[in-house]
Amino acid sequence: MKLRSILCGMLAFAAVVGCKEELPLEPKLNVSRTAAEVAAEGASITVEVTSNTTWNAEANQNWISSITPSQGTASEEPVTVTIKAEENEETDGRTAVITFTAGPVEKTMVIS
Repeated sequence: MKLRSILCGMLAFAAVVGCKEELPLEPKLNVSRTAAEVAAEGASITVEVTSNTTWNAEANQNWISSITPSQGTASEEPVTVTIKAEENEETDGRTAVITFTAGPVEKTMVIS
């Protein structure tokens, strides 16, 4: 009888521990720069991105010709992202916003 009580207790404990629900990971996103200036001739800019979940990057202007890589996966090591700004053939200045997103978290970088 005593052995039966001990086994039932162990079984109940295992059931409670085994049913523990995993809490979802809170997305974190770090971008090493929030702004950059480029010459009228155009340039490539680098920024470091670290996230504990998948992330992506998108520009709001077409003179930002590439963002490489434009997406990534969770990593403790920073990922170097290269942003290429094309030559400004106009006399006016210009501004673009790069939006980095990891789940509901957003960080922006302004390029002028």
